[in-house]
Amino acid sequence: MTKLKTDGSARSEALAWYIEQLDGDLSPSDRAAFEDWLRADPTNEREYRELDALCGRLGAFETAPEVQMAKSYAEQLRAEAERKRRSLRYRVAAEPWPALAAAGLVAVVAGWMVLGSGLFGTGDTGYRTAVGEQRVVELADGSVMRLNTQSSVEVRYSDDFRRVLLRDGQAGFDVARDPDRPFTVEAGEGVVTALGTQFDVYKSGAKVTVTLLEGIVEVRPQEDAPPSASVDDDERALFAASRPPASPPAIELRPGEQVSIHRDGALSAVAAVDVDRAAAWRDGKLDFHDTPLDEAIVEVNRYSRSKLVLIDRELAEIRVSGIFNVGRPANFVRALEARFGVRTRHTPDDRILLEAPA
Repeated sequence: MTKLKTDGSARSEALAWYIEQLDGDLSPSDRAAFEDWLRADPTNEREYRELDALCGRLGAFETAPEVQMAKSYAEQLRAEAERKRRSLRYRVAAEPWPALAAAGLVAVVAGWMVLGSGLFGTGDTGYRTAVGEQRVVELADGSVMRLNTQSSVEVRYSDDFRRVLLRDGQAGFDVARDPDRPFTVEAGEGVVTALGTQFDVYKSGAKVTVTLLEGIVEVRPQEDAPPSASVDDDERALFAASRPPASPPAIELRPGEQVSIHRDGALSAVAAVDVDRAAAWRDGKLDFHDTPLDEAIVEVNRYSRSKLVLIDRELAEIRVSGIFNVGRPANFVRALEARFGVRTRHTPDDRILLEAPA
């Protein structure tokens, strides 16, 4: 196999491998190399599968000249591959396949870039935030996504669906209503579906917490989800082309309600929450009310590289209340010192040790 030259990006590598797959003459070693490439980086497999679905998606964009050209060349590529499979001269080197493949590669790149640009309302886009960073993203349909600190998501829109994969962290969604395209968020072992509403999804480890601020959402376990112990979040990065309708068990949340999805996909009992307190992070605030200190510290630490550490475990049962700015652990520490007499020590590695009063 002579692999086409690429610029080293996952997208161009996917194009090269795709054309070689169309050729259909991969040796066992070539096949092994292709599988190794797929496994080397989740982005590789995502880009390849996106390209594989390209021909099926092009029909929705007939008015774009670049896409019409890409479709034409892609169809030629497929026809050429099929002709070769049937030809007795399949392995004759004089056939003009490399030239056709190279021309098709250029056209497919053009069409693929148009599709991926979001110009026509489709594409697959990832977003992430660093420690202490928050980000607001307006999605293609007018929905607004707010990413909290240390969060990572992937967004995929098509003419039929709107999907978000929350890999880690917390995101709030203000969903533009579109009855023909349900808005779903996949996180851990759960799926949240809404038409037009406001809700938060927080994934911490294997646990996912869904809080509804406005409207109605449905929360259900992932359908036929494999055991969490053997599932890497990267495996969920590749969305299925379609999903079957939601099936029980599922829970409908009302404003001010919250439910958790556990490692095995089980849903917790629905709990009532204070909407303003639950949404405080959207305004850069932490709102604690009679919260155990160890739980409060977990939240404070999410937003800062300077970490609070409980040295004396009896401090864990202290209950704290108050509103604090995110990313300001020193303010939180000063409140502990003043209210509870907590002693603090700073370490060279930027930790703040919390000790019981003398």
